[in-house]
Order: sequence, then C-alpha cells, then structure tokens
Amino acid sequence: MNTVSNIAVGAASTLVATFILYLFSKIFGRLRKTDRQLTLHLKSQNKLPNLDLGSQSKQLELRWAGQPIDNITVSRFSITNSGKQEIKREDFDGNVNINFPKETLLGISFVDAIPSSLESKAKESLLPAENGFDLKPMLWNPKESIDIMVVTKQAVQMKDCKFNARIASGKVNTIDDRDLTDDKSELPFNIIKAMVATGLLAILLYYFIVTFLKIIP
Repeated sequence: MNTVSNIAVGAASTLVATFILYLFSKIFGRLRKTDRQLTLHLKSQNKLPNLDLGSQSKQLELRWAGQPIDNITVSRFSITNSGKQEIKREDFDGNVNINFPKETLLGISFVDAIPSSLESKAKESLLPAENGFDLKPMLWNPKESIDIMVVTKQAVQMKDCKFNARIASGKVNTIDDRDLTDDKSELPFNIIKAMVATGLLAILLYYFIVTFLKIIP
C-alpha cells in the first residue's frame, strides 16, 4: 500500500514540477530580449473635436485640405530597436511598413529621433504611403528610436495597425504605452516570480528524487 501511495505522490510531484518548469521558462522567455527586434509604440493620442460655441459665437471649424471634418485625432508613434543587437541595412528584406485602417489617414510628420544624430537619416528614410508610411532600410543601433506624428479622422486602435518588416533573424512587436506599465517597473516583480518558481521547482524535484529512491527495492 505504501508503495502505491509513494508512486502516486511521486507522479503528482512530477506533474506539479513540470508545470512549474513550464511557468519558469515562460517568465524567463519574457525577460529575454530578442537579438533583433523593432517595436512600434503608441505613445499618446489626442482627439481634437469640432466645437460649436453657440449661436452668439463663431464656430471653430476643423478643415483638412479645405474640406470641413468632424474630428481629427493626433497620435504619436515611436519605432524603436528594442533588441540587443544592431539591425543593419542589409538585414532588411524591403521597407518597414506601417498601415492604418483605410480612409482614416490624413497625414504624417516626423517629430523626433533618439539620438539626435539619427534625425537626418530618419527623415530621408520616411516615405508617406496611401494608408500609412514606410521606412527605407537603415542602420538601427540598440535603443535608437524615431517618433512620428500621425493625423487620422478617427482614433487609432493598436490592433488595427499593421506593422510589417522582414528582418533576418529578427521580428517586430507592437505596444500600446497607454495601457501597459513600463517594462522596468515590471522587471523586479518578474525576477521575484522567477526566484519563487525556481525555489518551488528545486523543493519538488528534491522530494521527487527522495520518494523515487525509497520505492526502489
């Protein structure tokens, strides 16, 4: 009877240990940065409504290209090399492309670059497109970024943005900075979770080994 009980306990310990190992790998997978990665951030978004100040006042009317428009939304996007390695021009297979929902885009404008020495190269790389904008391949060092102002008829939802780039051994990512906390503030909590998971895994593995050795004749 004890042997059966020990086997059951050992099997349960194995399942729990497997689950914790899976959790542990997920946590460290999030902490690990991809070597080559471009991230599109939605940093801010402001809606400029049409204002009617009443019959006794002049109406503030928004116009674009001479045509009246009900609402205008101004969004600030940032594209950052969020990986650990530089991304060279030859690592790209074509332009970086950012598309927005059809018939919502009114215009785009370059805002800023980090570092400032990237500004002239970024301006030359920026190409307006029908439903968004393109960036010609260029050298991106880690943490370098450029900010683009995007003017649309409607508020932009991050899930509706299409961020496309083919990078050798790399990938692209999208983040809405308005909804997510800063990665740096989450880092200590993720480290604590990883340490707890590691401790539990070590205890369960030790218990499993001791139990397994006891049932061996």
